[in-house]
Amino acid sequence: MIRAAIVEDDGKSAEILRRHISRYGAESGTETAADIFTNAEQFLSAYKPVYDVVFMDIELGTILNGMDAAKRLRKYDETVNLIFVTNMAQYALQGYKVNALDYFVKPVSYYDLKMRMERIRRQKGARAPTVAVPVRGGVKNIAVSDLLYVEVMNHAATYHTAGGGNFTARIDSLKKAGDGNLTARIDSLKKLEKALATAGFCRCGSSFLVNLKKVKEIAGDTVKVGNDTLHISRGMKKNFIAALFDAASGAGRKTE
Repeated sequence: MIRAAIVEDDGKSAEILRRHISRYGAESGTETAADIFTNAEQFLSAYKPVYDVVFMDIELGTILNGMDAAKRLRKYDETVNLIFVTNMAQYALQGYKVNALDYFVKPVSYYDLKMRMERIRRQKGARAPTVAVPVRGGVKNIAVSDLLYVEVMNHAATYHTAGGGNFTARIDSLKKAGDGNLTARIDSLKKLEKALATAGFCRCGSSFLVNLKKVKEIAGDTVKVGNDTLHISRGMKKNFIAALFDAASGAGRKTE
């Protein structure tokens, strides 16, 4: 399924996009769904990273214009495809600031939308798994490949990222779906470990799940991940080192 959000205060323009998306689904045999939001505040107030693409009108006649809304969206979701819709192309030229995929000039043609939807469908098939972490004011969508390690203490998981940002959420707030994204209920460290094992994570101690691809070195009973040095517990060291060698050789290990 390709799920789209249309943030558009002009009803006619929103309906054109919705019909194009529905037509693409019927012609390509792809299940589609489109949610329409008439203002950015409504869209962002309860945002969850469930969309594959967001069509954002730049000239929203509300408190937040499309560019400001896009900047706020990126605080919650760094990976969703963002396409601006505008009456004047020059308004969309700064889309690189929010990592916009493209822009459409109104009225949007079906051919233009079809080309972008094809790209999104191909991209989705190869998309790396992500973790949806509840944060203040919304949900932060983090690519698993950007994670250095996960630290679990007192029923809370802190996600340490390569960009330096750390995000903390209760461990029981994570969910795992069949599409590769962590979105059914994970209420223990063991279940979290199992969910991330297929993405190349392994425990080095009672509190740490490490992205094996981000390991810089092992020295004695410590492992360096990014700029942090973590302790390797004696009982887990053998399995951790074996998993590290497996990851380096392209093999995988199963977490029981």
